Amino acid sequence: MTSSIAIDQVHIERLLTALRQQETWHRLDAVEGLCPDLTVDQVFVAIDYLARCGQVCQRVDANQTYWLMALHPVTGEYSLASSVDSRSVKQTPNIS
Repeated sequence: MTSSIAIDQVHIERLLTALRQQETWHRLDAVEGLCPDLTVDQVFVAIDYLARCGQVCQRVDANQTYWLMALHPVTGEYSLASSVDSRSVKQTPNIS
């Protein structure tokens, strides 16, 4: 038996908007708190979609903590926030 996760573009846009409003890095395990009406599975499907489309940047620090930040909607630029030490951040592989 396979299960499906119901998510639509409205959910994806709501998560992206919430990430962009913060303009900071978010721990991956805390992103679900930005849209409490979405299930954990819906949040992760939305993150996967946004990462594959290049709308979010994912990083992992030296402690193997994953971080997520929305890219700027116009330029596609981002900067490291103070919550993640840039010396210990490396890019995760692109899964596209």
